[in-house]
Amino acid sequence: HLIGPKGARSVLLHDFYQLDGMTRNILEPGEFMLKITLPEDIADWIGSYRKLRVRESWDFPEAGAAAAWKKGDRGTLRVATTALESIPRRHDEEVASANGDVKAICDAIYKSTKPVNNTSLPPRYRRNMIKVLVKRACEE
Repeated sequence: HLIGPKGARSVLLHDFYQLDGMTRNILEPGEFMLKITLPEDIADWIGSYRKLRVRESWDFPEAGAAAAWKKGDRGTLRVATTALESIPRRHDEEVASANGDVKAICDAIYKSTKPVNNTSLPPRYRRNMIKVLVKRACEE
């Protein structure tokens, strides 16, 4: 839920971020995020997040992978990555094309991800590690 000089509006979270090379999100001048509403069935979901970082202490991710699925239904699997490209990214097409095969999901995400050079670890290493992170997140 967003609020600003023109009033309030609601957008889906996956529509909030922009990868147009000019803006990171859809916020208009003077607008900010007021709140996030979670789905009503959120208690029925399981999730996992794995992060590549330089230090074991609190640190920003060099790469990250999140997976979530409805309890007892791996067919509802959703996977997202962060800290690789300019914005967080959901991988719905990659998951759908893999028919539940975690290795195929990892390979498809590896192929579709193009890390930017914006952290201390090289993009090639971070891209290789995303397969490990996605596998660990999906198998928790």
